[in-house]
Amino acid sequence: MGIASILGSYVYKASYDDLPQNVITGTKDRLLDFLGTAFDSYWRTPMEPVIRVLKTYGAKEESTVIGEGMKLPCSLAAMVNSHYSISDGSRFASQHQALIVIPAALAVSEAGCSTKAVSGQELILAVVLGYEVMLRIGIAMYPSPVKRGFCPTTIHGPMGAAAAASKLLGLDEESIINALSIASLMGHGLQVADRAPHPLFSFQAGRASEAGVLCALVAQAGLRGSDDILEEGFFPAFSDEYHLDVVEKDLGKDYMLPKKTYLKLHAGCHCLHIPADAALYLKNNYNISWEDIEQVRIKQCAVPITLDISNPKTGRQAEYSQAFGVSVALIYGDLSLDRFTDSTLWNDRIQQLMRKTIVEHDPELDREYPQKRPAIVEITTKSGKVFSHKLDLAKGEPENPLSKSEIENKFNYMASEVVNEETRRKIIDYVNRLETMEDITGLFPLLVGK
Repeated sequence: MGIASILGSYVYKASYDDLPQNVITGTKDRLLDFLGTAFDSYWRTPMEPVIRVLKTYGAKEESTVIGEGMKLPCSLAAMVNSHYSISDGSRFASQHQALIVIPAALAVSEAGCSTKAVSGQELILAVVLGYEVMLRIGIAMYPSPVKRGFCPTTIHGPMGAAAAASKLLGLDEESIINALSIASLMGHGLQVADRAPHPLFSFQAGRASEAGVLCALVAQAGLRGSDDILEEGFFPAFSDEYHLDVVEKDLGKDYMLPKKTYLKLHAGCHCLHIPADAALYLKNNYNISWEDIEQVRIKQCAVPITLDISNPKTGRQAEYSQAFGVSVALIYGDLSLDRFTDSTLWNDRIQQLMRKTIVEHDPELDREYPQKRPAIVEITTKSGKVFSHKLDLAKGEPENPLSKSEIENKFNYMASEVVNEETRRKIIDYVNRLETMEDITGLFPLLVGK
């Protein structure tokens, strides 16, 4: 049996009743987190050029563009709603699941609501299945695609989106297998686009979400795929080393979503978060003022070093600069999205501290990756005192999760520019009670900006 058949059969047979409570809760947390990201990205890094083009299509109105309020065909709505910002991720696959799977699931759900009720349990299950497919494929291949310059999020994403869309469309087993097989052809994307100006990465990711929905729809219409295309074509095309047994091991028993994904507390690339948290620990525990610092030394494992931009020229590039992230943490005490701007980057205090910051690879830390993602921050003061702290995992990782209040506070911060306080309360309440909803039609009017 090919990989497409293994995954497709699992998606077809999976039931909401199979899901443990921690998987259900984790899915709702990621849905709320994604909606905050989508609202924030809507105003901060708008996809206005894409929306302007799509408006000229004159196609049927099915699914809501989050923030905008207009409706597009479900596959195109999935594309436009695929926003990056502070999205969830996985250190075990170096990918972001929410911005691919959740826009596809929301768009197909809303389109389906026009003909029959879609329940909250159906939406939760579809998201879980999308995560399972995307994560298992990603973990089986990692880190090879990254080393070859591919973007894992967008090469695995179409299959995750196709899994979610297929389940919501109620496809039969053969059609789901076909959808996943066809979706393997749609993977695309380069790692370098992560560092390009917005909305280039969002557009690249959006095409992956769109492709997954489209593949489910054409499979529903009768297009057939090839059962062995993943092992014969996809895996060897995108990676030099892969482990197919990871895809099937404990499938349907050991869920990836709560164990292999993180939620971000800070803005910027996840590679900044561990050294920033370590720096904040030193700052807060030893009352270190940035003016007293003579040198900052950041020691990292290899993967974060490959992503680092040592001399960023823009606020967007600063999202990948560990020297910037640690300097911001030490001066301002946080790493909010509002810090990643050109004006902050070129602030004299930030520039002074960045010049005193050294980022270096420590091979000893590679031994612990990816089970841990360790970093060491060492601060030397002008008086000669040395303070050092090693941190294994950033806040938000499954071993160090965000609390419910932290997730809701983050949502309120991220959504505040687009939706008012009353609507934010309604969205939080709706998501918290999602599994009790027999018909989720009431969710979509809440996704329109104020």
